[in-house]
Amino acid sequence: MKSTVFFRAALAAALPLLFLSCLSTREAVITPRTGHLAADWLEADISYPSFEGYDDLNRAVETYVEHDYRDFKAQNQEGWQELDAYRRHIDPEGQPLPFAYRVSPTQAFEGKRYINVLLSVYSYTGGAHGGSRLKSFVYDKKQRLLVETPLQLGTSYAVLSEACRSYLSQQGGAGWESASDRAERLQWIEKGTAPTESNYRVFTYDGETLTVYFGEYQVAPYSEGILSVPVLLTAGPRR
Repeated sequence: MKSTVFFRAALAAALPLLFLSCLSTREAVITPRTGHLAADWLEADISYPSFEGYDDLNRAVETYVEHDYRDFKAQNQEGWQELDAYRRHIDPEGQPLPFAYRVSPTQAFEGKRYINVLLSVYSYTGGAHGGSRLKSFVYDKKQRLLVETPLQLGTSYAVLSEACRSYLSQQGGAGWESASDRAERLQWIEKGTAPTESNYRVFTYDGETLTVYFGEYQVAPYSEGILSVPVLLTAGPRR
């Protein structure tokens, strides 16, 4: 059984998190209740799922969100104050533009053996646009532990690298028109799919297919966003 914990606020650095539980549901449907706090410098929305009976998974998700949010505040409040001082200098009558921090569940599903949580984390700290990244949690209900790396599922970084590089290299569209464009894109893909642990930290697993997620700028320009590659595993734990 799964419930969802949701947080919405415009937050001052000294104010604590406010998390409110939602109705329990077996579907990955978000039906949040909201809390609201006010401050000039930051607008934040935080929502993440909680699964009944899996306290260690819930604790891992909640700890990540709390630490990431705390780090965001610590790293960015002073910068916002400097930007706002400059804004007030050139436009005394203008309104402050807050930074933004948002966490939401892109995926949250429970299979026969594995629970998957995929969080989208968006942040805006000035400039033309913000940025998004993903954080994944895969939980093995049979062994009652988090799957920290794809290696625990019986694959290797070399296998994933070959599969992801092949998949992405066959994609077309904008940015592939000329030979020089294609060469640049293939070089980008080659680096972003290299067989290293850092390239394969974000993934989900349904018992058969491992889906790898590549962040902004990792294998493609910002305009293409976050890309995913499904890899069918022929060995390793099943659901």
